[in-house]
Amino acid sequence: DYRHIIHKHLLSQIGIVNVEFCVKSTVIVKSTKSLMIFCKHWKSEFMPRSRSKKNRRKQRAHAHSAHLSSLMLDSSMPMAVRHNAARHLRKVSMRHRISLISSINHAICRNCQSALIPGKSSRVRIRSGIRCTTCLNCGHVRRFGSQSKSGGGYDV
Repeated sequence: DYRHIIHKHLLSQIGIVNVEFCVKSTVIVKSTKSLMIFCKHWKSEFMPRSRSKKNRRKQRAHAHSAHLSSLMLDSSMPMAVRHNAARHLRKVSMRHRISLISSINHAICRNCQSALIPGKSSRVRIRSGIRCTTCLNCGHVRRFGSQSKSGGGYDV
């Protein structure tokens, strides 16, 4: 039976070999310690994460991203702290699938993940309605705005 194969493979991975298999993929383990190890591994491996844990994780991620964005935009902070906050903000948002607001997203270089502060770490030029932001750390150029109607457009 396919279910028995899964259980045998799973148990052999954790190092439990003293078991008997029954019908309908029920596992009888001969010692209680082995049963506790099996149940703990089974729950962590195959049980879906509960909604409350997922919601708490998202709420904490939103709180951290708000804190990091305030650090990044604070002009009294040193540049190293602001660059570090920008890098961590991008990592947190990608890890927890949180979309950043466009003003924060435009203030982070996509190439080197540093904070783009106009005049200090970035150069902003407007040419024919297109805002060109150049990162002074790596030289990466981002263009925002719309080009001509036939040529498509630039966004994020």
